[in-house]
Amino acid sequence: MAQTLASSTALLCPVAEFLKRVDRVAVAKLASDVPGVPVDQGSLASDPNVLAALQDASGLVESACSVGGRYSQADIAAILAAPTTAACGMLYRIVADIAWAGLFERRPNKDIPTPPSMERSLTWLDMLADGKRIFPFLQSEDAGVMQRVEATVDDVDQRNGAVYQARPFWGTRSDRDRGTR
Repeated sequence: MAQTLASSTALLCPVAEFLKRVDRVAVAKLASDVPGVPVDQGSLASDPNVLAALQDASGLVESACSVGGRYSQADIAAILAAPTTAACGMLYRIVADIAWAGLFERRPNKDIPTPPSMERSLTWLDMLADGKRIFPFLQSEDAGVMQRVEATVDDVDQRNGAVYQARPFWGTRSDRDRGTR
């Protein structure tokens, strides 16, 4: 039986936001299929190569966010619904960096290394997948806070555990500062 696909058809970074984060002239050159003839900058928003790069990058981000059920499509949609938030800016940056590298890699000059921004964003994706970096949802922040309760000497005594019961045989523990009990 086929599994249910949990993916969005929407780009996680609109073309306009992508072009704010990268060099528009370089994108026009990288998106072109004709050497030496850049894509008209006015048509970058509908260029199939730009859209494909953004879709590929969106898929990578979706994949990293869904690892272990950390974020659902509704969570990502909530981030995108608030485009003026820092979380949305971070999402746009990650997608833009990966899409930029995707456009960069489609050119035949393979002697030039991949842009460092892609490495940075892939590292961020790994951190998102591992839970070391989170999008700022209150539920995620609360889940990451561990409660620590220290047991006092009285708590140990009241448990009546093996240590307390064996006290007559082995003596008093060294961390007890109030004599025998």
